[in-house]
Amino acid sequence: MTTLLALVLMGGLPAVAGGAALAARAVGPDRPGVLLTRMLAAGVVTWTMGTGLLARTVGLSTTSVWTLAVALGLVSLVVIALPAQRRALRQGWRDLVQGVGVAALGLLTWAPVALLNKEVTWSVFAPTPWYYLGLARQTAEHGSVPATSMEWGTTAPFLDDYHLLTVGTASLIKVGPADGILAAHA
Repeated sequence: MTTLLALVLMGGLPAVAGGAALAARAVGPDRPGVLLTRMLAAGVVTWTMGTGLLARTVGLSTTSVWTLAVALGLVSLVVIALPAQRRALRQGWRDLVQGVGVAALGLLTWAPVALLNKEVTWSVFAPTPWYYLGLARQTAEHGSVPATSMEWGTTAPFLDDYHLLTVGTASLIKVGPADGILAAHA
């Protein structure tokens, strides 16, 4: 539950606020999808860039991640309360309905995986997510991106292909269950 709350505060509320701010003048019946796409972009960018900046400066700790999450959530609520953003959200209701539909379809598609994970809660099912979960766990333990990682019993340079997603997942590991499986699926 704490992982989901942190994700809502660091990505969900900033998605609504950023999407409304970016689409305030562009929302209308002749421009379908503008609000939805800008919301998705704002949410992912805020979560990944915020945690990336956190890892580069003060490091990832439970306190720093929750401080970032609460700050982003509060700022987002202030932005959402502004008249222009409320107007954009009212005008973009079709996009919001479409977004809920897409999210519901995504959850329905993911349901078989969720049922499997209910039975096998200790791992993810493929080697690639398992590998990147390991990198996120190492980042969470280190508090920032380490220079090296253990791979197949040897020390190797840290594979920093997906820096911001690795750090974002590590931030969810810091505030959620210790195994990080929920963070990997989030």
